[in-house]
Amino acid sequence: MVILKSGFAKLGGLAILGLLTVGTGVAAAGSMKCLPTCDTTDGRFMAIAGTGFDTLSPPEMDLSIAVPAGSSTFDVGIFDGDGGEYGPGGEAFWDAGLTALFEYSLYADPNADGTGLLPVDLEPGSPTILSTDMPDNEWRDFTVSTGSEATSPSGNFFYLLKVRLVDPTTATLNSFKVRTTAVVGGLTLDPVARPFSYIAPWTAESDIAVIYPSFPNPVPTTYDGTFRFYFDVPVSQDELVLWDGDFDHGKWDLTEQDTDDLDTPGAPFLPSWATPDTLPEGVALGSAGTGSPPDDDSGEGFGAYIIRPPSVQYLLVAPDNQAFLNDNPSGNLEWERFQISTAPYNPLTMDYSTPSIPAGTYKLEIQGVDMLNLNALLLPYRVLCVDEADVPCVPLRPFLAGDTVFSDSDGDGIQDPGEPGIAGVAVELHDAHGVLLGTATTGAGGQYSFAVDRASYEVRIAASNFTTGPLAGLASTSGGESQTGTVTDSNVLSLDFGYRAASPPSQPGTGTLGYWKTHAEAWPVAQITIGGITYSKSQAISLMSTAGKGDKTYDLFKQLVAAKLNVLIGNDASCISATITAADSWMASHPVGSKVSASSSAWIPAGPLHDRLDAYNNGNLCAPHRD
Repeated sequence: MVILKSGFAKLGGLAILGLLTVGTGVAAAGSMKCLPTCDTTDGRFMAIAGTGFDTLSPPEMDLSIAVPAGSSTFDVGIFDGDGGEYGPGGEAFWDAGLTALFEYSLYADPNADGTGLLPVDLEPGSPTILSTDMPDNEWRDFTVSTGSEATSPSGNFFYLLKVRLVDPTTATLNSFKVRTTAVVGGLTLDPVARPFSYIAPWTAESDIAVIYPSFPNPVPTTYDGTFRFYFDVPVSQDELVLWDGDFDHGKWDLTEQDTDDLDTPGAPFLPSWATPDTLPEGVALGSAGTGSPPDDDSGEGFGAYIIRPPSVQYLLVAPDNQAFLNDNPSGNLEWERFQISTAPYNPLTMDYSTPSIPAGTYKLEIQGVDMLNLNALLLPYRVLCVDEADVPCVPLRPFLAGDTVFSDSDGDGIQDPGEPGIAGVAVELHDAHGVLLGTATTGAGGQYSFAVDRASYEVRIAASNFTTGPLAGLASTSGGESQTGTVTDSNVLSLDFGYRAASPPSQPGTGTLGYWKTHAEAWPVAQITIGGITYSKSQAISLMSTAGKGDKTYDLFKQLVAAKLNVLIGNDASCISATITAADSWMASHPVGSKVSASSSAWIPAGPLHDRLDAYNNGNLCAPHRD
């Protein structure tokens, strides 16, 4: 939607430009992290509006501020949060409509879920600051002392900054930015299903000198029509869904029009979180059969300073550089769904199918956003701030998963007094899909931890520990090299691993897959079952001798056969039994010959199983090699 301050359309002469000044505020100490940007002259703002502005988002916005453990204070600042207040010269920057009262309130939010209710002072004795105390076109910064009331289970501090329009019926628009010194990991939008709005608000004469320093010359300009939002996906996903609202897609001359999105339900459907001004999905209704105003308006008069070609669109870029283009987003006052899925492609349920949706930082780059066009987004995960160089922040986590790798002399799987931790052990964190998220090394006491969000995780002891590492010659006493746990509202610090000396060398030794396919006489059985399918000795040897030609099911089949035979002849299986079970389960879903490639998502959990079986068969785990 276009928003114009009263009298803007009548602006004519240039004499006023000599009277305008641009405030930049006094920067707080330290490196700043901002949303949506730190630049006070680039025209990019978050937005909250009242009745009549059709924001498609609520008249309030919840923001999360994360502070590293050990910090005693942090700064948080608001730019142009005055809600339409006019300056001493009668000028007002960036806002539109009526002057209105906004509240900026800070709360302790130790669970990092937006439920924090304990007020925290922004100023002494004042957890709430009113927009009437905010300067126009300036930063106002507050220094806050951290406290135990905001300490999360991980030790990091989390706060909730709530920005609220006191009277939502007021016809007003407040454009603002937020910054903080607090966070390596950033300022984040509430991950609950609550959309937010943003705008490049050239709404009054005061803004012209900022956006167009050489007005009426349209170049240079500080705003190029792009917005970039980053969001954090903590674990890999089967699907990723975001919603774009009121993008007003479609050119003014109807040479390009908004069309229905196949995977967004049509009328009378509305999303559960839709605001009253939302229209059902359908061809946009607007001044020219598209948006109101239409995207890329005619460019006549002041329109030449407002339009930013091309027609509005956005590109979603994954951490592994997969890119997904939406060149036909929502029309006027409607929401459209944009979905990425790992399921087989179906245009009625998704926009793209992909082998994997990895964890990490995603970039959403929106192009062609005309000035004065108020757009809305609902993103699937927390939005990340950017630093002063526009680099996305690294998120902080509210929880920990760990805990100890120890020497278990009595072999009972429990760390007893006198059983020390084992230092220098490489530990891996995987998500529920088996994707590696991070690594850690145990400290002097054998302890390790990973900072995590709410999700299910698997911790694995890396295979490298058993070759020349600190676990060489040791065998598990706690059920193998894998532990799983689910993080909900507290730390999971029960993922312990016990080890003691491996079984004596009284063992026959393991043979490689090459040994077993050429020594049929050494097989202790006449048949073997892999993935629920029973093969005769000759059938199994034949498959072990077959080149897979890139089909990884052959590779895992061969190593699994060899590992089972090595166990059957009497080798220690304490460190491989869990891997054999997992590999057998995978082979049941992917029988030999299923044509699983090394780059496929199916091979992601199977690859580490293959490597561990190979290490066992080569005598690098809990049993010696067979000469």
